[in-house]
Amino acid sequence: MQLISKAVSTNSKKQPIANKVKTSKNSSSALISREKIAERAFRLWQSRGGLHGDDLNDWLTAEQELSVLCAKGSK
Repeated sequence: MQLISKAVSTNSKKQPIANKVKTSKNSSSALISREKIAERAFRLWQSRGGLHGDDLNDWLTAEQELSVLCAKGSK
């Protein structure tokens, strides 16, 4: 998650830029908060027994799962 945080966390004035992530090209108006993604990624990490080393996969999986839920909810 460190790479993602650095990529979207600050602008030239060192203020937060994005607190939400677009879910996909098809549902560009739907946004998912970083907090929701982080919460789901944390749950995935816990379900794996708290083993370290797969945080990026947990984050991406959480994003994908929430995107699907968001898409289903917008129909």
